Order: sequence, then structure tokens, then C-alpha cells
Amino acid sequence: MLPPTSPLDGSDQGTDLPGDRKILEGIARGVPLDETLEAVIRAIEAGTPGLVAGICLIDADRKVVGETFGANLPAEYRAGLIGADVMNPRFAPCTAAVCAKARLVSTNISEDERWGGSAWLALARRHGFHHCESTPIFDSGGEVAGTFALYFSEEIPAEFPEPILSETAAHLASIAIARRDSETAIRAGEDRLRLAVEGADLGIWDWNVTTGALRLSSRFRELFGVPNDGSPFAYEDFLTAVHPEDRDLTDVRAKTAAAQRGSYDAEYRIVRPDGTERWIRAIGRTTNKPSTSTGVHMCGVVMDITQRREADESMHRFRFLAESLPDKIFTASAAGDLEYLSPQWATYTGRPLGEIFSRGWRDFVHDEDIGEKSRLWTQAMTEGTPFEFEHRLRRADGTHRWHLSRARPLRDPGGRISIWIGANTDIDDLKRAQIELSHREERFRALADATPVLIWMADITKSCTYFNRGWLEFTGRMVEQEVGFGWLEGVHPEDIEMVRETYDAAFEAREAFLMQYRLRHHSGTYRWILDRGVPRQAESGEFHGYVGGCVDIDEQRESQRQLAESESRIRLAVEASRIGFWDWNVGGAVEWSTEHNRILGIDPEQTTGSFESFIAHVHPDDRAELERKMRRAMENREDFTAEYRGVGPDGAVRWIAATGRAQYSESGRPLRVLGVVRDVTERKNFEDQLRVNQQDLELALSEAERARDEAEAAGRAKDQFLAVLSHELRTPLTPVLMACAMLDAKNDLPPDARDSLAMIRRNVELEARLIGDLLDLTRITRNQLELVMTDADLHDVIRQSMEFCAGELSAKSLNLELHLVAAASWVHGDVARLQQAFWNLLQNAVKFTPSGGRITVRTRNEKNCICVEVADTGIGISAEVMPHIFQPFEQGSAEFARQFGGLGLGLAISRATIEAHGGTLVAESPGRNLGAIFSVELALASAE
Repeated sequence: MLPPTSPLDGSDQGTDLPGDRKILEGIARGVPLDETLEAVIRAIEAGTPGLVAGICLIDADRKVVGETFGANLPAEYRAGLIGADVMNPRFAPCTAAVCAKARLVSTNISEDERWGGSAWLALARRHGFHHCESTPIFDSGGEVAGTFALYFSEEIPAEFPEPILSETAAHLASIAIARRDSETAIRAGEDRLRLAVEGADLGIWDWNVTTGALRLSSRFRELFGVPNDGSPFAYEDFLTAVHPEDRDLTDVRAKTAAAQRGSYDAEYRIVRPDGTERWIRAIGRTTNKPSTSTGVHMCGVVMDITQRREADESMHRFRFLAESLPDKIFTASAAGDLEYLSPQWATYTGRPLGEIFSRGWRDFVHDEDIGEKSRLWTQAMTEGTPFEFEHRLRRADGTHRWHLSRARPLRDPGGRISIWIGANTDIDDLKRAQIELSHREERFRALADATPVLIWMADITKSCTYFNRGWLEFTGRMVEQEVGFGWLEGVHPEDIEMVRETYDAAFEAREAFLMQYRLRHHSGTYRWILDRGVPRQAESGEFHGYVGGCVDIDEQRESQRQLAESESRIRLAVEASRIGFWDWNVGGAVEWSTEHNRILGIDPEQTTGSFESFIAHVHPDDRAELERKMRRAMENREDFTAEYRGVGPDGAVRWIAATGRAQYSESGRPLRVLGVVRDVTERKNFEDQLRVNQQDLELALSEAERARDEAEAAGRAKDQFLAVLSHELRTPLTPVLMACAMLDAKNDLPPDARDSLAMIRRNVELEARLIGDLLDLTRITRNQLELVMTDADLHDVIRQSMEFCAGELSAKSLNLELHLVAAASWVHGDVARLQQAFWNLLQNAVKFTPSGGRITVRTRNEKNCICVEVADTGIGISAEVMPHIFQPFEQGSAEFARQFGGLGLGLAISRATIEAHGGTLVAESPGRNLGAIFSVELALASAE
């Protein structure tokens, strides 16, 4: 681009720059830019005393001055311009001309207000510059690339031809810069072209159609196996290298393109001198050389496409297999982007494959599964590990079915992931069966743990594999101690031989058994139990072990029906079926995959690969049906599916699910049959086992319900008995107490008679209290405990309860310490019942604390609760007794009962009362003779 006023753009504006033609010739010859610019500056300065010229070039980012030229410019001045901001018009005339894109003149630097006070002005004065002007230099794109500046030490001479020479010099600099940029662009283009050809692994050829001569690049010769020694290579040599089956068509296409002066694009096979075959793609274009003597030429490139052709064939087979499978196959790039979906996706979702690609698989996954699947898929891609996940996939009708999604990374020779291949297998029926079976197992285990019957299960080796919670609580042992034959350690020594003989004889005969023996209780005592075992068998008669139930008959004195449980542990997740394939060349050999051989245990070296050998591995009872399905499918040109039993060389039988499809000639004759197989033996066995488990589970549930009904009936009878007994025992006590009161009122009663009367009253009141406890226990058992709720200060309740115990505390010289320090103590409850509960706790402490001991009562607040601790220095509670102290009639041992008396109801009533108020009562003790602590926690009244 020429500046707007350039003298070289065809206008007549004055004198040429001295030596400008020589400078232009140097630019044409490729003289370096710096030499050209210095030559322009010297031409301007020549013949004009006091004139100093300079050129500033802007850097590539067009932000600052990058280079300066001008040998006569002071070094300090040139250095001061380097790095100057070109967008600052007040720095110097150079940058001002860049901003304005026009020539600027300063006739008197010292008086020019535009640059007053700048660093440039100080430099200009220091070096005696009086007048200056700056002309922009444009590049080929019309952008300012720099400036041409003139400096005078005095006023500009009148004869100086401005601005002609300034603009001419700027124009010459523009031409030099454009030449430099053009050469740079050409070199960059050549480098890119060379890199593109080398990177694409292309061979280059030039065919003189007239003479038949070929000029070849080294890569072309390497691809064709031609010596790279410059030896001649004609068109006929090229045709000889082409595969015979492709030669004629290749020749016709090349000559047709040359005759029509058109383009050429062909794929063909070549046979290299070593006999190897390679696929080649050639692309060319016909052109006429400038000289008529050279004739017509066709130039082009060749590339090796063998891998692509092989990949196309592999992809064809992959797609065929993918479309033959019932699973929904997909492939994805290393980054996880979908690249292929089998047609089964469209069939299942009811959406075109293009829509599925655009929407993505996440749109069809159940909302509850999408988050975890996305996380695992991202993790698999990040770590390069196989992906596997069970999720629900939406079907065309809007329902969701369970699928097993699996994907594996395929890596290139360098170990980098090139593609992900995966499948989604419909496991909905199996999943629902598993879920139903799991729910039944959970219901069974919950029922087994809730029933009073002790449940066990054994496998075919007689080893016990399962014990329910009732058994473990009864024995006080861990399940790890009981499994196998560990449970025999709890059988009484006198019964062990009988138990072993009965157990072993029943297993040998596969018969049910019933026996009674003594089993060690967690308390250390032996209790009689009734044990019944029943063998478990499949419909086929196969023996699966025993299930049994034991009933504690030591106290009830009657046997209960045993609870049987027949449930084998079933895997919660099933490995997806591995897939094998076979390829039958109809009338010829059958090719089997490694997985197909693995399923049946076939040694590839021991098979002939014929169809007869293939069918020989099918069970005789299934052979005819399989052949019939295959023949009918080929006749009807349809896919076939079949399930049959395969027989390995060792006689092992495996169930196989097969899917196949035939390929046909143009005449409709079947050429080959491709099939895929999966081992479904596990599924078949699972279906048989499911039927057995259903029968066993129904039997166990029936037995458990009967046992529960009998236990509930016994409990109701006991409660009724206690209620009647308490009422009948309490009725005669009222007249006795009234008689005692009347006698005590007489003043003439002898002292010894009055003491006896007091003794009678105390024992009658004690009897009434015991009967009252029995009545309270009955109400608690029937959930009929009535509470009169009101707000009360728990500290007052505790103090009143202590007053009731004052006599016992004094009689045993016990030290009572009170620490009622809780800041908030108001609760909502039945005052009388709370007093009874704390009185029972204090009475318990008094009873079991020796004379001279100490009882401490503390209160504190925790969150919205008040906590009360009743601690004593009494006889403590042993670890084996601790779990039972809150049970009715529990007194620890017969020795304690004789020593301390009572019915063992106080703590049971206290806990029930506290829990009826929504609180808790727990006990702890370091051990015998180390005291005990009873802790109560109650919610504070909402008013506080």
C-alpha cells in the first residue's frame, strides 16, 4: 500500500530521492531490511547540513517502539525511543504520528506545547534539535508499522524539498517492510506445507502423461518398495506394482482424468517386491506445463490407507455383532463422547438414534441413578479403568427397567485410550427377582430375630452357617463362635454323644429329626431345648442341607413347633454374561471364539472346526431343536434365538443362550452364519433355587407365626393371672389395717402388745406395697398405666421421695449427699408416679448399701433435659446380671433373693414409669462390691 501522498503512486509532486532506484533494486534483490532502511536514511541526509534522519519500527504487538535506525542519531536519543508507548501522543513526534496516522511537524521544539515537559523534549534540547517532523510508515495492510523522522539543529532551509522527500523515504521503507513480511509469509507457508505433507505421511508424484515418465518423492518410493536411488520409474512400472485385480480399473481412471484435464482420486492395492499387499489412495490433478515441450502433467500425492481399510472391515464385523446382540451396544471417544449406538437403543427408547446422540444417554437414565452413574463414568474415564454400574433406563412406554451398564477402554500400542466399548444389558427381571428375594430374606430374618425360637441352618457338609439373634442372645456367644461345629461346645457333656449321633444319622439318611438336649445359657446354666431339623431339597431332589429351630422348654414344659428357615444366601449382584461368538461358513468350517471354547472347556487344538464338531458339543436332547431353528431362520431370512445345553469334553453341561444371523449371496443363498453365545447356566440354576427357596420360606413363615401366637397367648394368661392374684390378695388386707388402727387408738394397750401391733402394721403395709407393685406391673404390661400430668419441680419430687426413706437411712446409718444443682428442674409429669420411681431407686440403694455407706443424688442439665444420678457404695452389679436388672422378678441370684428379699419389681416399674414420661433410666456398675449408679433423664417442661 502506498501512502496517500507518495510520489511513486503516479502523481507529479517534485524531486525524486537521490539513489531511490538503486534502493528499489536492492529491495527486489532481497537486501536485508536493516541495510535498506539505513540506505534510505543516508540518502535523505546527503547534501543537507544539520539534518539528522531516523526510522522507528513498532513491535509485532503494535504497542511500543521496537527498533530504531539512523547512524547519526545520538545513541542516548535512540535508546530513549526504544519501548516508548506508541499510543502516547505526547511522548515524541514519532508516537504522535502513529496515533494520528499522518505527518506531524514541530517548527520550534522548545515552544511546541504538545510535548512540553516530556522526557523526549529534554533529550531533544540536550542534543540541539530545533525543528522536527515525523511521517508514518504503512505496512501492506494499511496499518502504521513505524515512522520516518527528520531533525534540524536550526530552522529548516528554504530550499529543502519537504514533504516530498519525507514521504518518498517513508514509502521506500514501506516497500522494504512489505517485502520482508511477504518473504516471511512465504517461508511460513512453505514450512506449513512441508510439515503437512510429512505429518500426513504423503508421497508426492509427477506423471508426464506424454512421455510416461514419473518423478517420485522418497516417501512414494518407500511406500511402493522402489529403491530410493533416483533410478527411472515409468508409468508402466507403476501399473506392474498395482494388484492384478485392481490394475485395469486404476489405469482407466488415471488416463481418463488425464484426457479430460480433470482431477484423479482412486483407491487400489499394490504388491510390494517382498510380496506384501498395501492399500493406497492416490489424489491428483492434471495441469499443463508452461513449456509445450514437456506435454501434459498430472501431479498428486499417495497415502497408505491399509489400516483404514482394515479398520473399516473390523468395524463392519463389530457393527454386525453389535446389531446381533440383544444388548444395547455403544462406543465413545477417549473423552466420553458417544460415537456409535446399536439399533437396539432406538428400539428400546422409541427415539431415532440421531435424537439420542443429540440428547445424550443421561436423558434416559432414572433421576435417582444419574448422579452416581455420572460420577463413576467420570472416574472411569479419568483413571482409565473398566466401568460397571446398575441403573434404570427409560423405555419407549415411559417405564424404567434395570440395566447393567459395562464399558471397557481399548488402548492403542502406546497405551493411550483410543475408544470405549460398552453395553447395557437388560437385567430387570433378574433384578426384580433378586429384590423380591432380598425382601423376603429380610422379612424372614426380621421374623427369625423377633421370634423366641432359636433358628439355625446347615449346609450339605453338616456345617452350620447361620444362627438367628435369639440363638446368640440365648448362648451369649458371637456368630463366629457358633458357625461350623462351634455350637456343639454349648451342649451339655452328658448329651453331646446323643446329639452327635442323632444329627449325623439324620444327615446320612436325609431325614427330619427331633431331639431334646441341654444347651448352655449365657448365664452359665444349662436349659432344656427342643431341637428339630428338616432337610432342604430342590424339586429335582438335590439335597441342600438342613434348617432347624430350637424352643426353650426348660420353663414352659411344653414343646413348640420348630421354626424352619430355608434360605441360601444369594448374590446381590450378578456378573454380566460373558459373550462368545462363532462364524459358520455354510458347508464349510466353523470358527469359534476363545470365550465360546472357555464356556464349554474345549481345547482349540482338539477340535476339527467343522459344523459336525460344533453340533456334537450340543446336548443330544437339544440338538435337533437347535438345528431346526437355525435351518428355519436361514430359510425365512430372519434372526434366530435359542437356549440349549452345551456338553464339554469332560461331560460337564452348561446352559447356553445363542443368537444368530445369516448372510446371503445376491441370489439369496446363505453364505455364512454368525452367532453369539452367552453362558446362562447360573440363571437357570438360580430359577431352580428360587422355587426351592420359596417353598422353604413359606414353611418358615408358617412356623414362626404359630410360635408367635402361642407366645402371645401365654403372655396374656400370665398377665390375667397376676391381675386376679393381686386383687384377691389385697382385699383381705384392708380390714387388718383398720383393726390395727383401732387397737392402736386405745390408751390402755400394754407396751408389748403395742410393739406387736406395730410389727403387724409394718408387715401388712409391706404386703400391700408388694401387691400394689404387682398391680402396677400388670398395668404396665397391658399399657394401661394412667398418668395425671402437671408441671412440677423435680427437685421437690426427689426431696419428698427421700423423706419416705428417712427411717431406713437412719436405721442403717447411711450418709446421704444431695447435689441438686440443675439450674432448670421443672418437668411435665405425674408427681405421684415420679415419687414412686425415685423412691424405688432410693430404696434399692438403701437395700444394697451396707451400714455406714454413702448414697449420693446429683442433678444437672444437658441441652433441654434434666439428668438425675442416684449413686451408692453398695454391693454393685456383676456384668452377667446387668442386662436383666430391669426385668420383672429379676433379683440377680437366689442368694440375693434370700438375703435381701422382695419380688424384684421396683426397678422394672421405675423404668416403665420413666419411659412413660418420655425419659430414660439406665444403670452402670464397675462390678461386685464397687457400687452402682442409676441415671434418669427427663425432658424439661416446655414452659421453661
